[in-house]
Amino acid sequence: MKKQIFIDIETTGLNPKKDNITQLAYLYFENGKKKATGNLKGAGIYGSFLKSLDKLVDKFQKDDKIYFIGHNSHFDSDFIRELFVKNGNNFYGSYFYNPVVCTMMVASYKFMLKNKRPEDFTLLGLCKYFKIKVDENKLHDALYDITKTRELYLKLTKF
Repeated sequence: MKKQIFIDIETTGLNPKKDNITQLAYLYFENGKKKATGNLKGAGIYGSFLKSLDKLVDKFQKDDKIYFIGHNSHFDSDFIRELFVKNGNNFYGSYFYNPVVCTMMVASYKFMLKNKRPEDFTLLGLCKYFKIKVDENKLHDALYDITKTRELYLKLTKF
């Protein structure tokens, strides 16, 4: 069974060691079918997210993990990994495959193969290139951004 989780976060800054996650949104899919959505905010993000993950993965089964997908996903995964550490949990790797899947990197590779170049590789820039409708006033809301990232991912896998 292929498990994918599209994740986006909003933070208080750029440093995972000293800054915090203020919003974490995810879309979870099994074999291409959406099974769960989360939009977590505030102080209880870690506990709520871990409770959700424990329903999706048997962390004691080595091969039961989720593909982590996002736009500039290293940023998000670094913050989430650090969120685990800050809460005394060193088992981030029991939930997610490594490395993460990044739509920005997939786009770069695909454009290189086709010898094309979008205006830029931001989520907005790539959505514009692929004619994905975006309400710019909603950008930087994690749930909105991850919904657009999923749409972009689907376009990229056919590009």
